[in-house]
Amino acid sequence: AMEAPLSRHRALYKGPAAPPWKETYRRRCLERLRSSRERLLRRYRQAGPGPGALLVPEVMEHEWQSLQAERGDPDELAVLDEIQQELILQGNFSARFLTPLGAVLLLTCWPHSAEAVLLFL
Repeated sequence: AMEAPLSRHRALYKGPAAPPWKETYRRRCLERLRSSRERLLRRYRQAGPGPGALLVPEVMEHEWQSLQAERGDPDELAVLDEIQQELILQGNFSARFLTPLGAVLLLTCWPHSAEAVLLFL
């Protein structure tokens, strides 16, 4: 009985629950970045400021591909590719800083980043 008012209250202020794959993907990205922090820092220092910016999207893309292989759902991948192409055409992102799905993946793993704000414009 108490759950019904609570769920109605949540529905007023929160959108539908995120799909389970999204949380799994976010968690894997964060775990992988933490576990390989030193290696990534060493690589960043050796690569200089330009290429270093691609390290996070590379990790995110690898985790996304692993998750897609487990789920076997190519439709979501196609939707994310379409969104990325729209963003490039609108000029919100430079293609040279995007790996496949890079812009969308930043939204998934880091929802408060500047890139995520641009995705909602």
